[in-house]
Amino acid sequence: TTITLDGIDLARGASISRSVVVQAQPALNLQLSSEQGSVAPGAVFTYTLATANLSGLSQSGATLSATVPAGASFVSADGGGVLTGSVVTWNLATLRAGANVQVHATFQAGSTPNTPLGPFDAIVSDSMGHIARASDTRVVYSAPTFAYNLTATPDPVAPGHVLEFDATVTNLAATDQVVQLDFTVPEYTTYGSLGAGSASYYYFGSVPAGTSKTAKLRFTVVGSGNIPPNGTTITLDGIDLARGASISRNGVVQALPPLTLQLATEQGTVAPGSNFTYTLATANVSVAALHNTMLTAAVPAGATFVSADHGGRLRGGLVTWNLGLLGANTNIQVNATFSVNSNAAALGPLDALAADSSGHVARASDTRVIYATPAFSYTITATPDPVAPGQVLEYDVTVTNLSAVAQTVQVDFTVPEYTTFGSLGGGSASYHYFGSVGAGQSSTAQLFFTVVGSGSIPPDGTSITLDTIDLARGASVSRTAVVDAARP
Repeated sequence: TTITLDGIDLARGASISRSVVVQAQPALNLQLSSEQGSVAPGAVFTYTLATANLSGLSQSGATLSATVPAGASFVSADGGGVLTGSVVTWNLATLRAGANVQVHATFQAGSTPNTPLGPFDAIVSDSMGHIARASDTRVVYSAPTFAYNLTATPDPVAPGHVLEFDATVTNLAATDQVVQLDFTVPEYTTYGSLGAGSASYYYFGSVPAGTSKTAKLRFTVVGSGNIPPNGTTITLDGIDLARGASISRNGVVQALPPLTLQLATEQGTVAPGSNFTYTLATANVSVAALHNTMLTAAVPAGATFVSADHGGRLRGGLVTWNLGLLGANTNIQVNATFSVNSNAAALGPLDALAADSSGHVARASDTRVIYATPAFSYTITATPDPVAPGQVLEYDVTVTNLSAVAQTVQVDFTVPEYTTFGSLGGGSASYHYFGSVGAGQSSTAQLFFTVVGSGSIPPDGTSITLDTIDLARGASVSRTAVVDAARP
């Protein structure tokens, strides 16, 4: 059945319509995401196209195509995408059961002001006649008033676990502004008491000029009953309805992911021209070795590459590490350092991906906020590392007031997977309120997490990352510790 919505602007006699098709158990699924909330004339914007085979059987002859949006021109495509006329085409060949293949296409908006972009329309099909479609559009602003970032962790996520999206907004204007992001609860998840398909929003309130705020949005993936198949794409699309800007991010469902990837960084905020470093922890939490493992991290928009250890090399806009053979229960940590461009008002996210020759994939994303004169500095430490199941892992979070007046501060966090925090289990929301911190003074919180020691014990090599966020300022620091049952 075709379901068509026809919207009519009665005052002008103009109308626009879009059709979707009903299918009880679609074999193919296609979803789009984009990190550019709005686009400036002449600027580039990129889409991620996630194609999933949810049928339980391999599907051959899979082909993905996407039209170049009206008002834009084609720049590039990875994954073998080829431009023919105004259509970009990828030959995905055979999609195994539970596969989720993600490719990217980059376009450039026209340089003429007030030229709107047409929608981005994509379609995937296979030799059996299965079809899935997706569409999206970007808005054009010569001088956008907000920048938007959206990150997701963990990715992949297992049924029954919490998938957290962190949304950060940065006020680019010279005056305070109010902002709200609306969203629809993604399929196969719940958001508090709301089920999939429900409308919700996050109200940031007034954001002072040149500052940032962050929202932690936690969605529980269905773990019983209608469990999402492996490879299911869960996409959050946050929309600033007042400005027409939107930003989206995908996460993938995988019941027992052998690969995990987590990010940590000690720089709560960054200044123009300063450096910031990420630690990327890649873990094989399976009982078998993983071959030909590669790790990549995209240079964040608004930053430049400085250095990487353990053989990391810059190729195009990607830092690449050849991790080779990952033994069972291995955790490898590498570091990458970037520099904030002196004229950057906001940074794009760091997007990282680990993959092996068997098709296992893990992703991670994070973003930093820019402050020329930050109100606070933040540090976080962890002990012991490694930690054994059943033991207590202590994170100490220290905040220092850098301003000339007393200020209140609170850090929010999500209880890491495989731990408990008092009566709270993994995926629960919590916080520490420091209260008023005097000018030039510091305050420390001792946060004690017990690593699960019975039942669902974390495999050796598991990364346990605590990410603490000062939501009112958009600043965050994080630290990773590793599980090792034989820790002396």
